[in-house]
Amino acid sequence: MHWSPPQCRSESRYGVFNEGYGREPEETFDSESAAEEYIHDQVRFAVENYEHDGSELPEISGLDLKVGGEWAHNLYDQAIPNFMNKYLKKWGSKVGTSELPTANPGTLRFEIVDPNGQVQDAFRNRQAADEAVRGYQQSHRGPGKWTVHDTGKTEKVHSIDITPAMKKAVMKEGQAIARAEQPSWQGIALRELGSQAA
Repeated sequence: MHWSPPQCRSESRYGVFNEGYGREPEETFDSESAAEEYIHDQVRFAVENYEHDGSELPEISGLDLKVGGEWAHNLYDQAIPNFMNKYLKKWGSKVGTSELPTANPGTLRFEIVDPNGQVQDAFRNRQAADEAVRGYQQSHRGPGKWTVHDTGKTEKVHSIDITPAMKKAVMKEGQAIARAEQPSWQGIALRELGSQAA
C-alpha cells in the first residue's frame, strides 16, 4: 500500500493505492499526512485483528538446510572485511575491531559496591558512577574501598578508523552511490510505481 499524487489537479491531491484495487486509488486525500495516517491506521488494524486461519505454516526441509554457520562466518568475518581492507587501503585505513555494549543504553549498568560487597546505587554511565564512588569514599572514611562494577556485556564488532585522508576524499569527491549523476532513490521508486508528480 502506498500513497501517490494523482494525475489530475481537479481531484484530491493524494491517492492511496492497494495492489488489490488495480490502478484506481482505494482512497483519496487532500494532504500527504492524511494519506499516511490512513495507511498507518490500515496497517495497525490489520495487525491488531489478524487471526491465523488454522492452516499449517509452511516448512522448508531437505537440501541440508543450515542457518548461520560457516556461510555467515565467511561472509561477515572474511569476505566483507577483505573487501573493505582493499577499499580502505588508498586512505591508509583497515578493518579493526571495537567493543559495543549489548545492554539497553538506559540500563543502570554501573553499580556502586561498598567495601562489604553490597550494591548501594547504580548509574547509566561510567562517569556518574565514578563521581559517586569518590563521594562515597570521602564521606565513609572507614576501612575498605568503594568500587564501580560494570554489569553490562560487550560484543566485538568490525570497525574502521576514519582517517583524515578518507574524510577529505569523502567530503570533496563523494562516493559512487551518492554522486549527483546517479538517479535518486525517490526517482527510481516513482518510475517503478508508475507515478509522476502532478
